[in-house]
Amino acid sequence: IFIGTNAGVLKSTDAGANWSSNLSGLPSNSTNALLIKPDNESIIIAGNNTGIYRSTNGGTSFTQVQSASKVSELRVHPTNPDIMYAGTNGTTSQFFRSSDGGITWVENTTDFGQGAFMKIAVTPAQPNYVYVINSRDHLDQDSFEGVYQSTDSGVTFTKQSGGTPCITGYSDSGSISRGQP
Repeated sequence: IFIGTNAGVLKSTDAGANWSSNLSGLPSNSTNALLIKPDNESIIIAGNNTGIYRSTNGGTSFTQVQSASKVSELRVHPTNPDIMYAGTNGTTSQFFRSSDGGITWVENTTDFGQGAFMKIAVTPAQPNYVYVINSRDHLDQDSFEGVYQSTDSGVTFTKQSGGTPCITGYSDSGSISRGQP
C-alpha cells in the first residue's frame, strides 16, 4: 500500500499495520498524487512540490523525471497504460503528458489559459477523451478559467466553456467567488 502525505510517500507491506518512509530519491515534502501503472505494479509515479518522480522497483527508489511546481494530479489513459497525464496546483497551472509510461513528459504550453488549479478526468467510456478544469484561486483573480476537452488522448485541447458560470466558486448563482479547487 502506498499513500502520499505531507511527509512524502509512505509504504506498507503488511496491510497498513506499519509504514515506512525511507524511499530513496524522493524528497520528503508533500506528495499530492500517486499512480501505480496498471500493467506493471513495479512502476509508480509520484507528484509532489518539486516535480514528477518515477520508480521502477515498486517504490524502493525514485528518480525525478520532470521538474514542476506542486504536481497534484496524475491520471492514466483508461486503455493505454503508457499514456499518463499530470497537472499542477501552483502559481500557474501546468499540464504534462507522457506517452512512454512516465519516462519522459511533455508540457502543453499552448492550449490552456492562466490558472492556478488544474483537475484532470478520464473515463473508460471514452478512453481518448481527457477533461481539464482550470481555475485561478491563488492569483488574486478568483475566477473559473475554463473546462477543456481533448479527443486525442491529451495531445491537444479545446476550451469548452469558461468565465461564467463560475463552477469552481462557492456562489450558487454562478458568479465569481472565492473558489475551491
